[in-house]
Amino acid sequence: MARRKRKILTGVEIGSGTVKVVMGEFEANDLLAIVGVGEFPSIKVVKGEIIDADIVREQLMQALRAAERASGTEIDRIFLAVTGGSIRSENNPGWTAITRPDRRVLEEDLITAHVNAKAYALPPDKRVLHHLDRRYLLDGNREVTNPIGLVGGRLDAEIHVIYGQHNNIETVCRMLNDVMGYPAADIAFSGLASGFAVLPPEEMEKGVLVIDLGAGVTEYVLFYGAGVCHSGQVTVGCDHLANDLSLGLRLPIPRCRQVL
Repeated sequence: MARRKRKILTGVEIGSGTVKVVMGEFEANDLLAIVGVGEFPSIKVVKGEIIDADIVREQLMQALRAAERASGTEIDRIFLAVTGGSIRSENNPGWTAITRPDRRVLEEDLITAHVNAKAYALPPDKRVLHHLDRRYLLDGNREVTNPIGLVGGRLDAEIHVIYGQHNNIETVCRMLNDVMGYPAADIAFSGLASGFAVLPPEEMEKGVLVIDLGAGVTEYVLFYGAGVCHSGQVTVGCDHLANDLSLGLRLPIPRCRQVL
């Protein structure tokens, strides 16, 4: 009997404190089991931005090798999480008229409204990471979770756009490609990835603010209803808090990191 091919996905994040690699395998019940972890200190990443490519490339290689040793298998598909001070977000609206006689909203109306919401131009030095649902309005004042099947004369769709500096994102992508010999399968904002990792769908719909406090950057995402209402980052993290505690309490920074 032929052995079932292992379906292993790998997540990579080059953070201000460490380079992290996590390998997961889907089991028969579609649960993702962690099979390997690699982590290596990052000493040339400041507030989520790489300042020395040669050193960080070596740190990335070390973390990838550690994860492969832990899992006992080679990495073949990578998903990249990115962060840093260049990450921004904004909300964009789009709408379409419901002109058919019964005024019932169909899936094609949602598609048209979304296409219109995406009909905007970012500056050429920016790169879109995500287009996410935000909310739907019928007739300009009826907020609904799912408008399909409802009756109205106009459908508005708001999308939440997360984007960053193209060159900053491309630097991380090319570094990964240089090390592995192939590009990442997909790229995600670290704060959004954290939210999907820890929240079940029903909690997202009720409304949850997820805050991911890293070494040099803190990301946040507000989930509510149909999707994401707001997201962003501030270039302040645990390292800054540890430094402040060290000055105020006159303690060594490693001890202050333990407190945090």
